[in-house]
Amino acid sequence: MASSATEIVNEFFPVFRVYKDGRIERMEGNDVVPASIDLDTGFQSKDVEIAPEIGVRARLYLPTNANPHHKLTVLVYFHGGAFVVQSFFSPMLAPEHPLPIAYEDSWVPIKWVVSHFKGDGQEPWLKDYVDFERVFFGGDSAGRNIAHNMTIRVGVEKLDGISIFGLVLNHPFFWGEEPIGNEDDETNYPNKSFVDRLWRFGNPSTVGSDDPLLNLAKNPDLPSLGWCRFVLLRKIC
Repeated sequence: MASSATEIVNEFFPVFRVYKDGRIERMEGNDVVPASIDLDTGFQSKDVEIAPEIGVRARLYLPTNANPHHKLTVLVYFHGGAFVVQSFFSPMLAPEHPLPIAYEDSWVPIKWVVSHFKGDGQEPWLKDYVDFERVFFGGDSAGRNIAHNMTIRVGVEKLDGISIFGLVLNHPFFWGEEPIGNEDDETNYPNKSFVDRLWRFGNPSTVGSDDPLLNLAKNPDLPSLGWCRFVLLRKIC
């Protein structure tokens, strides 16, 4: 008989699995590339602590030839990873930290960015180089879901100093109870049963796959997006 340390009680291959003793094995998103200057692309990067008490940090990128007299568009990008992997910059991952914690964590850096428009922030890359009238939100997969919901929240709460100029939709993690196309084909990955189970596992308080956080058509605050440019990128991952 398998011990509690080796017995799997929840399998979400190839993303993660949960063992009977509570241990979680993440099979993706464990590698971290350090911040650096990339001579090939002409960009430099650095990591900043935003809310150390909850582990929220960000990686900033800036062209090496940036000129403070020519303000730059800013892209606030939220990582993907199905809400459970690939998060060096916010360790509050599900299932240890169930949703909607990830959404609250993601609101923190947005307020931090806005603080620089008001003159309260101290990060020179934001103070000196950013055009706050040209702010994009974006992300991939779960990160794109977060970007969408954060844009709605900006519209609802009316944050002064930030204008969402556009959204970058990179393979967005949206879902619903009614399958579309071949989503319910069990030979596909990810298929409907996998995503339904993953969402409920990471968000125990959810109403299901028609949760307004997951099914954008069910969100009564959707009109708060207002007028916004959209860029849709689609890929299989």
